[in-house]
Amino acid sequence: MNAERRKEISKIKDVLESLMSDIENVKDDEESALDNMPENLQESDRATQMQDYIDNLENAIGSIEDALDELNEIE
Repeated sequence: MNAERRKEISKIKDVLESLMSDIENVKDDEESALDNMPENLQESDRATQMQDYIDNLENAIGSIEDALDELNEIE
């Protein structure tokens, strides 16, 4: 791969890392909201839905990590 394409891959990796950080921040905020939910609501449908969101965000983070691993193989 030539230098120009490697540079483009590097830019893409930077964008993915930034997106991953943003998703982690949202996930952390959602986890905090769930943790601070009153005890009597922690078994509610809303709490279950919040946990599903957290799980989906974790999956998205894992997918980005996988993509970054693949892109790192190029260098």
